[in-house]
Amino acid sequence: MWRSFYWSLGGIVFLGVMSGCVSKSQLFRTPYDKDLRRALRKQKQGWVTAGPSANIAPAPTTPVLMAGQFLRMVLETPRPIVEEGSFWQVVHVDTLRILEDSLVYIPWLGSIRVGGVPLDSAQKLLEGVAQRVFTGARVRLYPLYPYYIFGYTSLPGRIFLEKSRISLVEILSVLAANPSFSALDLDFSKVKVLRGDLGNPQVFLIDIRDAYMMDGDFYFYAGDILVIEPRQMVRLRLEAQNYLAFIGMTQVLNLLLLVAFRLGL
Repeated sequence: MWRSFYWSLGGIVFLGVMSGCVSKSQLFRTPYDKDLRRALRKQKQGWVTAGPSANIAPAPTTPVLMAGQFLRMVLETPRPIVEEGSFWQVVHVDTLRILEDSLVYIPWLGSIRVGGVPLDSAQKLLEGVAQRVFTGARVRLYPLYPYYIFGYTSLPGRIFLEKSRISLVEILSVLAANPSFSALDLDFSKVKVLRGDLGNPQVFLIDIRDAYMMDGDFYFYAGDILVIEPRQMVRLRLEAQNYLAFIGMTQVLNLLLLVAFRLGL
């Protein structure tokens, strides 16, 4: 009875490990992956795309702040005359998010309603409120646009930039700014970009190994998801490490089963 129980337990652990590996290996897969790789091999350079085209509207000259948007607020005050250098000194730099009720919460100032207000008007509003706390304060307000980076990178998740459209050079400079960034481990021949509705996204496959791509006509837009996979050798090394870890788990399980059998459990 106990022997069948332990074998069942071992089977459950095995299936759990295997199902976890499968779910991770399917991360960011799309129905277009095979066709995109085939098209990119034929083209040999540049980028290819598949899926519904996402209509990217240009950012307005004077954007209206909406709920869910992120902002960078820089608060400056006049520097004392006795000090050298610039006339202004930075007191606070805050990353803010406009909530669903159009309010933005500033830690040192409280909640202020800015949703639906043009950027320049919101800047004047916040500056007027800040001057109640800091004499002669000046506020600079910058809209932030989210980009998402996933895959084999030490900087996963969401980053905020002050541009609604950036080039390949700019996104690579953001990645390279991380001290642990290693270009030798990344596969730049198949960089994947997901744009639009995640239920049925427009998918790009980019080969950025050629220098002309750095000055090409491909741009990342706010909300894009960038996926960078490891090189084949790095992938094989990771799979070997996972395999050895799994073998170690099975050896420990076998030892437990053997001890239980010897003890007559």
